[in-house]
Amino acid sequence: MNPLKIRVRQLIQEAVDARAEAMKLHMALQVMKEEREKKKVIKADKSTMTEVIETTPDVPTPRPPPPEPPPSTVMSASFPLSPKAEKTLQQPCVAIPQEFLLQLQVIG
Repeated sequence: MNPLKIRVRQLIQEAVDARAEAMKLHMALQVMKEEREKKKVIKADKSTMTEVIETTPDVPTPRPPPPEPPPSTVMSASFPLSPKAEKTLQQPCVAIPQEFLLQLQVIG
């Protein structure tokens, strides 16, 4: 093959690659613009709402401190715990991550 044809093919390939890269960047820009518009709508909605129903995933929700346990009651052998109360005391408290709760809201 002559060197001129090789160079023409190289230039064509570079042009095709450049176009593919430009399309990829254009799509990424469109996604960013759509996300920005969604955030603007959410901010506008939050300013007019009277109560917060949903939070955005990128903004962490402040968690209230855990409730204080009730004052310990006097326990004696004359007043044993019920089996249900004993079972409750044996089970550890499990915290559910906020992201998991948001996923459940989206699914449900």
